[in-house]
Amino acid sequence: MADTAAGGAEKAPLDDIMLAMDVVDTLRHREHIVDRELSEDERESGLVERLKEIYAAQGIEVPERILQEGVEGLKEARFTYEPPPAGFQAMLARVYVTRWRWGRIAAIAVVALAVLWGGYTFGYRLPAERAAEAARIELAQEIPEKLKSLAGRIDQLAIDAEARQRAADMRDQGLAAAAGGERAGA
Repeated sequence: MADTAAGGAEKAPLDDIMLAMDVVDTLRHREHIVDRELSEDERESGLVERLKEIYAAQGIEVPERILQEGVEGLKEARFTYEPPPAGFQAMLARVYVTRWRWGRIAAIAVVALAVLWGGYTFGYRLPAERAAEAARIELAQEIPEKLKSLAGRIDQLAIDAEARQRAADMRDQGLAAAAGGERAGA
């Protein structure tokens, strides 16, 4: 025991120190509240006197009753800000107030979607539609005209009836393939 006193006290665990500090802080806080409540009347009268001085310095005469009502209103926290309750209108107000924060992101998203839509429309869909229309016109008009023209020339130039018949058969097969939408068979 003499060893501990001479060589230094044993260190108290951190939990005990924290608990002791908490008790001391609680007692100090309670004492502060009691002092504040006891001096409430003094504070009110001092506030009324200061208000009288301020108004008197400005040349305004204010009755004691009005000053007392103002101090009472201050005690009731009438002049403190209370945020609005959560609801749809409050949410709309917050959205409006923060529009620059989310508005930039929304604008970037809209521009990105417009670029993607434009790229798809003008880079893929329209060329594919044009190619499909060109193939349809080719199958419906150009190939049948060429087949008929070639079959007519073969008919004029061919001496052999078998060659004429074969050209007519090939023309008919080509026309049937073109009508069926088969470009390779046409």
